[in-house]
Amino acid sequence: GQDIPAEPVNVKLVDNYDGTVTLTWDAPSTTGANGGYVNPDELTYTDYYKSSKTVVESGLKETKRVIEDGRVNTADPTTLFYFVGAVSEAGEGNGGKSNVIAIGRPYKMTFMEGFPNGVAQKWWSVASDGGYNIFSPTRGLADDHDNGSVFWCAYNPGDHGWLNSGKISLEGAEHPVLLFSYYVMPGLDAKTKVFIDKATQGDDEVFSLDNYELEGERGWKRAAIPLDKYKDLKYIRLRLYGEAEDCSAVSAFDKISIRESYPVNLGVVAEM
Repeated sequence: GQDIPAEPVNVKLVDNYDGTVTLTWDAPSTTGANGGYVNPDELTYTDYYKSSKTVVESGLKETKRVIEDGRVNTADPTTLFYFVGAVSEAGEGNGGKSNVIAIGRPYKMTFMEGFPNGVAQKWWSVASDGGYNIFSPTRGLADDHDNGSVFWCAYNPGDHGWLNSGKISLEGAEHPVLLFSYYVMPGLDAKTKVFIDKATQGDDEVFSLDNYELEGERGWKRAAIPLDKYKDLKYIRLRLYGEAEDCSAVSAFDKISIRESYPVNLGVVAEM
């Protein structure tokens, strides 16, 4: 007989921009969960919504599904991901988790977030190592007069964390630009980065700061990043990132906006 299958691999979720998403995956190994044999050609699959074990579809033979979900473009911002489990005659194995995508109505320009008094004004999602070191709005550390920003620090050396915006539409923009304040701590072994999620079609790194290479005083700096190359996408997302070997370092952001700008022949403009 056959063994219980291992997890399906390369589980990927992509927004189709039409109220549907496409879920794809690859068959698990021929070696099962207990070391026995599994015949991939005889497997069926079950899709689960998030981690609740709420079955979306079972008995699937193909490794690709287009799923209609009315929330994709119309709901309040939130996240969506799926698990896919493989089933053999011996039973069902553990589910493989897809990537997480943002769904819901996109924010429109001008997009602004300043975390006044340590409170987020827009929807954000977080991801981190172990759930301890997440980006959090905070009071007191601010690059303006609203007494708030968002920051991250490592719980253990080598940790990293993400702060992800909801969908942001650049529709109608001629020369959109991303502006933000970032906090520098020269000499500490910590990095701060910013990525643009291209509507679930991959990320571009658009800003990178290595505090270890800096000299001078701690404090706030400003960055301006042209977004012209992204204006024809259905939407973008901001992905703010911190990583550190030094647990006393922080990655902090404030005064984040995406707005129209006058055209200039400059790349990324950042104070260091």
